[in-house]
Amino acid sequence: MENGEVWNNDSITNHLDNVILRKPNPKRINTIEIIEIKIANRTAWIAYQNYATFSSDNKIIRKAHWLESATAILTENGWKLDMLHSTRIKMNKTIFSSALAGVPQKVTRRGW
Repeated sequence: MENGEVWNNDSITNHLDNVILRKPNPKRINTIEIIEIKIANRTAWIAYQNYATFSSDNKIIRKAHWLESATAILTENGWKLDMLHSTRIKMNKTIFSSALAGVPQKVTRRGW
């Protein structure tokens, strides 16, 4: 799920194909901050903050932030993703980053 919309393999493929066609393609760097991981029997669950920075010509052109969770199931062939949920976080909200030692920082959209 992405912001309340159910995605399947076809919708993911179509989205990625459209992204690749956009030129120029910005450089994207993601940073993940783990909130919690739980493993019980053959099921795993993770919740995390996902931050992305998009840049072009060494200039940041956009930032994005998602709150995400996923489940995986242990099969005979290893761990297989069962479900991924993603909620976009508006960048004008106060964000708590572990890198900032719990000090709230106001992030305001300015042309991102």
